[in-house]
Amino acid sequence: MANGWHPTPFGELLTGISRPEPIKRDQIYRILGMRWYAKGLFAKEDKPGHIIQANELFRVDKGDFVYNRLFAWKGSFGIVDETSDGGYVSGEFPCFRIITELLEPKYLLFYLSQEPVWNEISRRSSGQTNISRLRLKVPDFLAMEIPLPPLDVQRRIVERIDGLARRVEEARRLRIDVDHSLSSLIVSLHLAASKDKLVKLGEILDLYEEKVDIRPDETYPQVGIKAYGLGIFFREILTGSQTTYRNFNQLYEGAIVLSQVKGWEGAIAVCPERLIGYYASPEYRTFRCKPELCSPSYLSVLISTSWFYSKLSTMSRGVGGRRERLRPEYFLDLSLPMPDLNEQVKLHKTFRKVKQASDFHSETQGRLDALMPSVLDRAFKGEL
Repeated sequence: MANGWHPTPFGELLTGISRPEPIKRDQIYRILGMRWYAKGLFAKEDKPGHIIQANELFRVDKGDFVYNRLFAWKGSFGIVDETSDGGYVSGEFPCFRIITELLEPKYLLFYLSQEPVWNEISRRSSGQTNISRLRLKVPDFLAMEIPLPPLDVQRRIVERIDGLARRVEEARRLRIDVDHSLSSLIVSLHLAASKDKLVKLGEILDLYEEKVDIRPDETYPQVGIKAYGLGIFFREILTGSQTTYRNFNQLYEGAIVLSQVKGWEGAIAVCPERLIGYYASPEYRTFRCKPELCSPSYLSVLISTSWFYSKLSTMSRGVGGRRERLRPEYFLDLSLPMPDLNEQVKLHKTFRKVKQASDFHSETQGRLDALMPSVLDRAFKGEL
């Protein structure tokens, strides 16, 4: 550890504070929640006292440091700011005043933003076997140590980390703007080539599923689909004895894979070459292009746009978890502007260049995102 730095228990830097208030039936309480990954508190809901089950709530004030016992292992920490000042939390949220003569608040929050720290908290937490029930007790938390340099060094570290975080966020916003522009270009070219010609997806696609019976002693590499057109990913390897399904759908070249459960929010993609032969649950339906009418490569780009998956969102009734499944017959009944196959092939050459530009920005953003954990690690070793 760097010269002048000392491992210091949180118990020497924080003072517990509690402001319990008995529930009044006719009072409205602003209930606060806590985000994971050290993203802080937020106003969850305004709740009248007569529907609150607890006998008391705990008021928090600006500058308080708060954590959630149940999800500390997920980085559920925050400092009360103006937006959450005067709000209320349950007894699951221990509250402290920071001894600011010794500890810079943002230095504390940055320290608790690190995955290795969350892993240590997980080891210190106690509870049932189910990891989501782990609780970090206050004595265990206060016994944890933080590498502590002099206060002026803490502030200098915070300033440097803040500066990098601002640059990463600026790059993220730029990438989002570029992605929106590239997506709009794709849709504009698609609509122009379609010349107002509407086709139902059932005219250019067939429901085609390669069902494989499950054997208990066989292994089945599984895929999932990210929402908002973000593609298919490898999930895990299951043995047949680990599932209650009787069969899986095996992915094939050019398969358009649709999640019945989350299709309405863009969980649809064309199977990439690297995942051909992998398996999906029966909740993932597969379709193939009619070769004389439709190109999988063309559709792969088109269905990743917000324009396309926004149309899927109108096809499933209900809200949130109560939404109906997006069944194949609904999907195939969707009408869209669609150019003929020759135009698709021509346009795909342009689409490929647009996609390469988008991928470049994604890779750049990935490298920027990876900077933060590295910088935090160096910062708390005294190397920044």
